[in-house]
Amino acid sequence: MIKIQHPNIVQIHYAFQNRQRLYLVVDFMSGGELYHQLKGVGRFSESQARFICAEISLALAYLHDEEDMAYRDLKPENVMFDAEGHIRLIDFGKRKACSRPTIFLEAVRH
Repeated sequence: MIKIQHPNIVQIHYAFQNRQRLYLVVDFMSGGELYHQLKGVGRFSESQARFICAEISLALAYLHDEEDMAYRDLKPENVMFDAEGHIRLIDFGKRKACSRPTIFLEAVRH
């Protein structure tokens, strides 16, 4: 996960552990979770929703096509906002390696 470099995926900078816990040093996401943002405003405008969906799609396409990885835990709590309002996916505990070539990215681009 440390090698993944994408503007819509939280970057892991450092990891360490003790006997009980694993610690990850990641980018600071000052905008909070999508869940709390949505709870606060009630609903997003259509343009906001399109923007969020587009950035999520780009992150998923990158993971699927470039990293051969299936992200299997997409939920509002795992979508964070940075200080500029862009989204970043977090929590890759349920990811799964893909072993077949796909055309997901081409479908997203059209």
